[in-house]
Amino acid sequence: MTTQILFSILLLASSDAFAGAVVSYHGRITNPDGSPLESSSVTFKVQVRSPGSASCLLYEETRTMNLAGSNGLFVIPIGDGNGGRTSSDPGIQVENVFSNNTGLNFTALACNSGTAYVPSALDSRRLVVTFNDTSSSYGPQAMAPMDINYVPLALHALEAQKALTVGGVNAANVLRVTGTTAPALTSGNYTELMALIMGTSTQYLGGSTAFTGDVTGAYSATKVVQLQGRPLASTAPTSGQYLSWNGSTWLPTTPAAGGVTSVAGRTGVV
Repeated sequence: MTTQILFSILLLASSDAFAGAVVSYHGRITNPDGSPLESSSVTFKVQVRSPGSASCLLYEETRTMNLAGSNGLFVIPIGDGNGGRTSSDPGIQVENVFSNNTGLNFTALACNSGTAYVPSALDSRRLVVTFNDTSSSYGPQAMAPMDINYVPLALHALEAQKALTVGGVNAANVLRVTGTTAPALTSGNYTELMALIMGTSTQYLGGSTAFTGDVTGAYSATKVVQLQGRPLASTAPTSGQYLSWNGSTWLPTTPAAGGVTSVAGRTGVV
């Protein structure tokens, strides 16, 4: 069988930057006699591998397509969720499979040599596709491997990606300091900032603070129960009373009534 291949990349962005990336693989398959393959059940296996001799497996999916009446044409939207990622697939998101962000580090991979891949800025990828017409006796057929390289538009997209991320982190999720005189954030500053956020800072009183001593109770409902460590009686005072100390407790006390009871032995105006 022979194939004619057209490869294109379509990135469908959702609300999160670079989420929902879909890579479209277009082609046409013909039989040995030149007629188009129009089987109702053709199984494709798609692999994306790292460049070079290491050839680490970054992505693998399979899907079965009905090519009846297709004139041999097919379109595989890699990463659209309809293909089944295989047990050999490392589980890397499609947008990261094709990303050359140098902050990425893929480990525990199946490679010809080694087990890891760290992208370089202009790395290509190798696309390996096989198909199997289950109605024929040919068995799985391999298409010629294809190197996916950057083109000028993709180089522009690379620069745009750098502008939208900081060390691989979405720029919208990075805390930024504006101005030229702002001090650097030290590890101590960061620790205190996190303590403020979590409500464990000792720089202020939180709403759950409980007091002890002369003043007790929660922050929002305090109560004075002592004066200088001496207990206050729980009896509420009335108008005109004062606090007096009886040797063990401060008590509300009514002033004693008094007056002149005797003027004996006095002369003049009293």
